[in-house]
Amino acid sequence: MSARLFQCDGTAFNVPPPSAPIRHIRINSVTPQKNSKKRKHRKMTDDTSSSSAASVIRSEPQDEKGAEGMYERVLVDAECTHDGSIKHMLKYKDKDWKDFETKVLVPERLQSLSKLQYNLLKNGFRLLKSGGVLVYSTCSFCKAQNEEIVSQLLKDFSRARLLSPPPLLHPSPSNDSQGSADHKYRPKMGLIENTLRFDPITSHTSGLFIARITKDPNGN
Repeated sequence: MSARLFQCDGTAFNVPPPSAPIRHIRINSVTPQKNSKKRKHRKMTDDTSSSSAASVIRSEPQDEKGAEGMYERVLVDAECTHDGSIKHMLKYKDKDWKDFETKVLVPERLQSLSKLQYNLLKNGFRLLKSGGVLVYSTCSFCKAQNEEIVSQLLKDFSRARLLSPPPLLHPSPSNDSQGSADHKYRPKMGLIENTLRFDPITSHTSGLFIARITKDPNGN
């Protein structure tokens, strides 16, 4: 599997997929330079495997063409308050919980965060191909960061459709709050149909929200 990494504003990302395979680069080692304050030195070499060397060429993205409707798969793992993350919340265990309230739960911060989340999702949906799949996820329990963001997208874009969960993620029965052996890591149904919530009690995980969205090929 090949991957490209970009550091940019996700609400405005507009680089199309490469028109040809990407040259494979393998990182052989990461060695700090001695007696120097420079960045760690990475020794990189081309992947010389015979199976790839003959078939791959370097491909440069062409930003001016834009990328609307060109991605079959999109992941929007949005910035959130992390209130569902056990690891994150444990940092406040020995502190005053007012730190969490003043740093994270400030109304202005929550308002700007919701705006960011929706703009990330909206741009991700714009980049999605007809019939493609977009996953929106957070590690928050907050409805305002989860179901309300998804609901707004469904309202604003007539071609947006929620997909049912894949078989391995079918929600646990409502009366199985402790989770049976067959449902040990299963989520609960979210607050709107076809969305999922994981939590420590039911799913034996940190808190997570997941929604799978497609772009209806037959929509307007």
